[in-house]
Amino acid sequence: MLKNAERFRGDVRTSVIDNGGGVYNHNLYFEILSPSSNAASPHGNLGKAINRDFGSFDKFKEEFNNCAKKVFGSGYTFLVKDSRGFLKIVDTPDQITPITCGLCPLLPFDLWEHAYYLQYLNRRDEYIENLWKIINWNKVQECYMQ
Repeated sequence: MLKNAERFRGDVRTSVIDNGGGVYNHNLYFEILSPSSNAASPHGNLGKAINRDFGSFDKFKEEFNNCAKKVFGSGYTFLVKDSRGFLKIVDTPDQITPITCGLCPLLPFDLWEHAYYLQYLNRRDEYIENLWKIINWNKVQECYMQ
């Protein structure tokens, strides 16, 4: 439905994008988290693609963090794969998912207050920095290979 949201009219399209996007984004977000990260950085084909498209994992992480920290209000920052297999970082407002733009989401950071406020209060930057410690890179790699 999300890939073809433009086929719906008016309020139905809005509901599909908002509600469907919220479900998809949250499911992926929780799938890529792990209580103990299996690797400090991506590996395999995903690691190679990050190095190709960003220069290094450290440069990717810096660019991703900068994008996430600039999101105003509620939304997400995503690592996505485009139709040619190249990686990009995109921000989306509210519950918009990159699927509706023809992109394949790989790594979402949920930047809504409900994701961090109970533990971090208004320290969203600290939340963003700490998310890197619990990324399940095997799952992100699996998404990349699809």
